[in-house]
Amino acid sequence: MSFFNWQGIPEDLLCVLDEPSGLMQDDENTSSDEDTDCPSGPDVNDEFESDIIILKDYSFITSGKDSTSMVFTMHRLVQLTALLWLKTYGQEEEWKNCFIKNLHREFPTGAYENWERCRALFPHVRSVLAHRPKSQDSLYNWAALLYKGAWYATESGSISVAEEMAAMSRKQRIKIYGAEDKEALDSTALLAEVYELEADGKRQSSSIIANLAPTLWEQGRWEEAEQLELQAMEMSKIKLGADYPDTLIIIAILALALKSMGSLTFTLWNQGRWEEAKKLQVQVMAISKVKLGADHPDRLKSMGSLALTLWDQGRRKEVEQLELQVMEMSKVKLGADHPDTLTSMGNMASTLWNQGRWKEAEQLELQVMEISKTKLGADHSSTLLSMANLAFTWEATGQHSKAIDLLRACVAKEQRVLGPTHPDTVSDAETLLKWETAHLNLDA
Repeated sequence: MSFFNWQGIPEDLLCVLDEPSGLMQDDENTSSDEDTDCPSGPDVNDEFESDIIILKDYSFITSGKDSTSMVFTMHRLVQLTALLWLKTYGQEEEWKNCFIKNLHREFPTGAYENWERCRALFPHVRSVLAHRPKSQDSLYNWAALLYKGAWYATESGSISVAEEMAAMSRKQRIKIYGAEDKEALDSTALLAEVYELEADGKRQSSSIIANLAPTLWEQGRWEEAEQLELQAMEMSKIKLGADYPDTLIIIAILALALKSMGSLTFTLWNQGRWEEAKKLQVQVMAISKVKLGADHPDRLKSMGSLALTLWDQGRRKEVEQLELQVMEMSKVKLGADHPDTLTSMGNMASTLWNQGRWKEAEQLELQVMEISKTKLGADHSSTLLSMANLAFTWEATGQHSKAIDLLRACVAKEQRVLGPTHPDTVSDAETLLKWETAHLNLDA
């Protein structure tokens, strides 16, 4: 108990787990019995209930029930005392290995269908960060558990936690397997994705992973990027045809294919080849609906991508309908404060704004800004973007003083966070100067 988060400790993770709970493990990552076995035997299991009673009688723990099982709460000071006792008597590593092994077996991947289970166990996975084991076998499980935790944290929008977990998993896996091994590459790719999501302009995923296509795209070398992305997409399609026995593996590879297809779509879109981009996006949506489900997060992203293409083709009504679907489904499936939901709300507000429906746009933009401040932080680049968008809406609706005050606050943050030469800082500063000048002329 002393290794878990102090609240919501599941009873089933305190007992010895002799068999995995249905989760697939790679052979190379399946721990041997040496070093990582939990203390076991008839006495351990037989005395479990009496031990729990004693701990409760001394008020060291309290018990309750969640939706599925019995859970315990252990006061933090009691945990620290127990950890010190284990360390003093040379039993810390033995029980730490048990904790990691059980949690690794029970914590699933971060795939959408596992979110409910992940959500319940994630506080305990976060505790793993402070409990790096010493034995080699337990380090396998530790790195794998951190990878799964980072996966879930990324998907659920906890980007800073995801970065810490992915970085530690990558470092340990490289040390164990080498940088070119699949396990290490998985952690590297995940860390690169986290860095992209941070969008702070300070890191580029190309420095973390040899991902040439996006680099070529940034350089405007779209034809070369297209060829690389086509190659990646076709390889993924070939893999999808393989007869894998585990559905989770099929879904994971499908996600890789869809991501490659989505990347190619973006390249076509930037070249103005909108009809080709649209066809590819429709294909991605159809495959996603069949394989992942109509409301899967990856499919929602492809729907948003299609809306962007339709907008550039001038098909405004279809765009509004599609973006409304994405926004409402994201709220239900991901939550109102998920970064993807905030993006969909921002896109919807932009569509309304361009139609002159400023009051509706204002309501959405105000929600996005307030949620972004709470969820992402007041200085996050997405929060700054939401501030600028709302300021433009206020200016368009004649709320000049409010618009100037908000954009002034936004520019001050951009200069500090993004830097004075960042394109967003420069553009918003120029707009602010124009508004202030116009406002002074009106007052005069």
